[in-house]
Amino acid sequence: MKFILSMVLVLSLGFSVASGTVFAGCGKKVTNKGTLKSVDSGTKVIVVASKGEETKLTLTPGTKAKGAKLADMVGKYVTVISEHNKVDSVTLAQK
Repeated sequence: MKFILSMVLVLSLGFSVASGTVFAGCGKKVTNKGTLKSVDSGTKVIVVASKGEETKLTLTPGTKAKGAKLADMVGKYVTVISEHNKVDSVTLAQK
């Protein structure tokens, strides 16, 4: 009986540790290039349009605007780097 209980304990701890590392921050950065359609400072959401598709991304306190203020970039071509739809940076770009 002790053997069975100890095996159950070992297996359950092993799975919980393994699944915890899987869901840890993956660090995968996504780059969106397109026209910055809108910036909503109330809901902290920006919309980037590219090839007829619009992508909504969330601003964070760590979001950096490079090249101009975020509000001044509306209507211009930008590069947005994000992770899990949370914006890391917005940069004015060339087409």
